[in-house]
Amino acid sequence: MRWSESFLHAASRRLIDCCKACGVSLQEAHSAAGDAMATAQLLAFYLRQARLQPPWGSSLVAARAYPWPSFHGDYHELRMLHRAEVRAARQDQWLDSIIARMPRSASPRVDEYLAVLELALLDGFLAEHEKDALVETARLSGLTRGQVLDLHGLYLQAMAEVAWADGVVTADERAEMLRTALMLGLRETDVDQALAAAAAPGSVLGPEVHSSTAERLANVGIELLPGDRVVFTGDMSVERDVWFARARAAGLEPGGVTKTTKVVVAADPNSLSGKAAKARAYGIPIVTEAAFERLLAACTAG
Repeated sequence: MRWSESFLHAASRRLIDCCKACGVSLQEAHSAAGDAMATAQLLAFYLRQARLQPPWGSSLVAARAYPWPSFHGDYHELRMLHRAEVRAARQDQWLDSIIARMPRSASPRVDEYLAVLELALLDGFLAEHEKDALVETARLSGLTRGQVLDLHGLYLQAMAEVAWADGVVTADERAEMLRTALMLGLRETDVDQALAAAAAPGSVLGPEVHSSTAERLANVGIELLPGDRVVFTGDMSVERDVWFARARAAGLEPGGVTKTTKVVVAADPNSLSGKAAKARAYGIPIVTEAAFERLLAACTAG
């Protein structure tokens, strides 16, 4: 899910949509064997696209070094449940759509927080240890309280847009939005505003999250300052020399991809170009020209 938008143009980050996008056959979806086989084939596709040089090496290193805690004591009794029992007990399947369709940020540190948030809210309940994990992730990512609340607001907006996808918001859906909002430190008025924005005249309601939400998310956590290095890649709509001149006028330094690069501007953020692949390996944000335009405006305004 985390790397799907780097390698695919799929309808969402759900396994079935990712498989469709790259021609992988998903047999017996939601069964352990079926999902595992499809995931393995999807991973093989990613590796081929990355020419067997995947950009998630740092994640593997961190996972191997993770100090698993020891457990001493008695385990609680575990009772097996038939899949039908679990499905019958849960009526909020529409929430899964939010997890799959929440747009990705251009900033890895924001994405890291969103990944923890999505996992925590997958069951519709924010446990104490999950709250601790969110706080720790925000701290390690250097996110401010304001940025975290912005992310929560964007998550709520995505919920509103998915809820409106079928043209009606049920009482249960609104109640779930309110419960989520309160867990995330938001208010009932924020729910009303999110629903009103999603239903505003001119909005094209559908299963995809609105581009406005995606565009707002792309800028969260990224701030350009004089002296920052920026990189341009791909066949851009604006001449490269023009971008170079505008970047230099703002005190930025155009150049190649290094570990100190602040942002990579790509004609296609899903590009598998050498510069884009190197940027992903270093955890450098990759943004569109439009997103860079807004970041540049904020930089010059500051």
